[in-house]
Amino acid sequence: VDFSKVQATANGTVRTRLIDHMTNPGCSACHKMSDPVGLALERFDGIGRHRTVENGQPIDVSADLAGKKFEGARGLGAYLHDNPAVPACLTRNVYYYGQGRAVDYKEQPYIDAQAKAFAASGYRLPDLYRSIATSPEFFKVMKPAAPKPATTAQLATGDAR
Repeated sequence: VDFSKVQATANGTVRTRLIDHMTNPGCSACHKMSDPVGLALERFDGIGRHRTVENGQPIDVSADLAGKKFEGARGLGAYLHDNPAVPACLTRNVYYYGQGRAVDYKEQPYIDAQAKAFAASGYRLPDLYRSIATSPEFFKVMKPAAPKPATTAQLATGDAR
């Protein structure tokens, strides 16, 4: 990653430095997804203090993510609230991290039910944690997939792991 442009514009704002990433073909694929969230939260510094200026310039917290425009933390919150994929994604990831392994496709009905319960609870994260951690499914042990047999080429090169 070339940080020279970010460091060279130290007198600008985070927004002026990140716009380059969002327009640079080598960077834009990821930065178009990650930067709008950060830009919406720019009125908070690294330790969470509220601020309205950076390097003497007002902080612009407008953002555009996947064609949806919003402003600031409230706008980001509304964007996430209104996005139907967020509860399912959060539920899947809470389960995934708790299990310490990827979710198997056979577990999708359980994940869907947990996401529905999460929505019914008013999206209360402690309730989601409790529901997943106390469910019988959370304690099921999945048999690991059998290792694939080594190919002739792998055996010949000594790359059979």
